[in-house]
Amino acid sequence: MFGNELTFAEVMTVTVVGMGVVFFVLILLTGILSLFRFIPNMEEAPAVTTSPSATPSPVSSVNPLHKAIIVAAIFDNEDINEKKNYVRIKNIRRIS
Repeated sequence: MFGNELTFAEVMTVTVVGMGVVFFVLILLTGILSLFRFIPNMEEAPAVTTSPSATPSPVSSVNPLHKAIIVAAIFDNEDINEKKNYVRIKNIRRIS
């Protein structure tokens, strides 16, 4: 079949078979990747139900200065400084 000279039919056969293999593998990969949505997320924490009396009240009795000190202590932690790209400040407003 494949001697020194190839006919047009042989060239087209190799081309069609090669393209068929590539598209078959692509369709197979698409199917495998679509099955990943059925794998449960292991990092997701289970939902914890709390009673209404256990939830904190929205009115905070913490002094704003104490809040600032707590935030500064959190950002002073070396682990957060190493991962500073993971900390994102979305809003800055004056606490008075």
